[in-house]
Amino acid sequence: MIKALLFDFGQTLVDSAHAFRAAEKEAQGRLFAHMDPGAGGPSWKEFLGRYRGIRKEFHQESNF
Repeated sequence: MIKALLFDFGQTLVDSAHAFRAAEKEAQGRLFAHMDPGAGGPSWKEFLGRYRGIRKEFHQESNF
């Protein structure tokens, strides 16, 4: 029988920052793979600049 559920959204019990960074890098690679730089898509550098700008906007709005 389950007696309790524990949520650690603040990462106070387990530091999962490394896993979050790894997952984000993998997601970036997968997104970029669908963009064809040869067909007018962005370069990796341009992609990262746009990605980071959008991520910053979401962080400033506290919209994670």
